[in-house]
Amino acid sequence: MTQLYITRHGETEWNVLKKAQGFGDSPLTPRGIAQAECLARRLKDISFDKVYASPLPRAFRTAGILLGGRGQAIETDDRIREIYLGDWEGRTFHDISAQYPQENAYFWSSPDLYEPITGESYHDLRRRIEAFLREKVRQHDGGRILVVSHAMAVMTMISVFDGWPTSKFWEAKFIESASLSIVEADAGEARIVLHADTSHLDGTAYG
Repeated sequence: MTQLYITRHGETEWNVLKKAQGFGDSPLTPRGIAQAECLARRLKDISFDKVYASPLPRAFRTAGILLGGRGQAIETDDRIREIYLGDWEGRTFHDISAQYPQENAYFWSSPDLYEPITGESYHDLRRRIEAFLREKVRQHDGGRILVVSHAMAVMTMISVFDGWPTSKFWEAKFIESASLSIVEADAGEARIVLHADTSHLDGTAYG
């Protein structure tokens, strides 16, 4: 059985501005840093056999904050990057909705039918997330790993473990910044121990 501690990066500037990020990136806000520091305190007495992070700077920096002064290496993996949003990246969700009304509607309400003009589909995202999870659950059998990723990527991880189809993607609990999910998994089954918990975030860092 592999134990996975899974989190999303802290709040970013584009999160505040309601801009699509995807493979694009923006810096953590002061609150985003505070969120990561809150989670770091929660995890300070937990040891990890391996730490994996998306290579996107907002996730990699969050992973560094979570590890504090441990001196533990962070391994990046392209498969746990956020969904690639193509021409939408860096644009506000309001502008995207105005220019791409049909694609935007499918993106938020019928994810299994969403076909991007540029970028990835939900099915593309799920394929690479599933490949990452299969490999790491097998590789770290009996161990504990930390995974630092992104909202939609983490939602996909949870949906894979929970057996939810892509059509029900947005029915799952949203993954807030620096929330914590814990999953115990092996090759045949998975148990979600904790899902998108934010109890470690105080009033300064969240809400």
